[in-house]
Amino acid sequence: TTIGNFAFKGCTGLTNVEIPTSVTTISSGVFKGCTGLTNVDIPTNVTTIASESFSRCTRLISVKIPEGVTSIEYCAFEECSSLTIIEIPEGVTTIGNFAFKGCSSLTSIEIPEGVTSIEVYTFYNCSSLTSVVFDDDSKLKSIGESAFYNCSSLTSITIPNGVTTIGDLAFNGCTGLTNVDIPTSVTTIGSGVFFGCSYLEYNECDNGYYLGNEKNPYLILVSANNSIDFEINENTKIISELAFLGCYNLISIEIPKGVTNIGFQSFGYCSNMTNIIIPSSVTNIDAHVFSNCDSLTNVYYTGTEDEWNNIIIDSNNTNLINATITFNYTETE
Repeated sequence: TTIGNFAFKGCTGLTNVEIPTSVTTISSGVFKGCTGLTNVDIPTNVTTIASESFSRCTRLISVKIPEGVTSIEYCAFEECSSLTIIEIPEGVTTIGNFAFKGCSSLTSIEIPEGVTSIEVYTFYNCSSLTSVVFDDDSKLKSIGESAFYNCSSLTSITIPNGVTTIGDLAFNGCTGLTNVDIPTSVTTIGSGVFFGCSYLEYNECDNGYYLGNEKNPYLILVSANNSIDFEINENTKIISELAFLGCYNLISIEIPKGVTNIGFQSFGYCSNMTNIIIPSSVTNIDAHVFSNCDSLTNVYYTGTEDEWNNIIIDSNNTNLINATITFNYTETE
């Protein structure tokens, strides 16, 4: 009933395999490096595609995964560079780190309803991937670091409602990406998420560039122009990394109520900024947000001192900490 760990590892002359229906467990690395293997049918009683099961099977074209499978573990199909199509059964709830990394011929993928996280590097360098579809009732909560890194053929993606976190570099190098729909549920977005996405279309408002969705196109402020009194859209919830980097003309700024996260170095080198209004909705101020903001003297905070002390303020924000902070600020002051 079990094929043991790495049982056929490196059997480069193996081209086809018939696995008996009595097998219920295919252990880790069973066919790793079987570079001649082209097709495989997995028995219906198997519930887990174990780690590295088909890693580096570079001639593997197709795999039939049975409906009973609930987990595809880390590196399961890593570097299967000839794999073009794979159907993930509806019962799958876990897709592990690096699971499809380097599947450079894979063209489309459908993510089942029960999957709650796209883990780190899951589809890294799937350079032929043109379609990523999530179930209408998706329970997805997070997209991990570099999950779709260098998926250069991907042109659009709709991230399902309910996702709260998009990790560092998640879509870095997706050079064909023009449209992305980000739900209002997102509260945290990492560094370099869309670096290299030079054709990505932004939503423009008062010389600011935003990403979001149909209902709120101004969810995330990505970049702002170098003006004295830039006004952030009132519907913005996240200020992305580097958004105001080098805006030396900026003297004062009000962050609108509802913003929760101020990204890495977002006000870096705003050397003439003296005043900032921060709402009590802010929960995170990332590292280096106010680096080289040497003129910053006044911070007006709309919440209490206790609420301020609960904000997660990352490293290298000395200019913020040393400024005069006014608590319980109201616009009438």
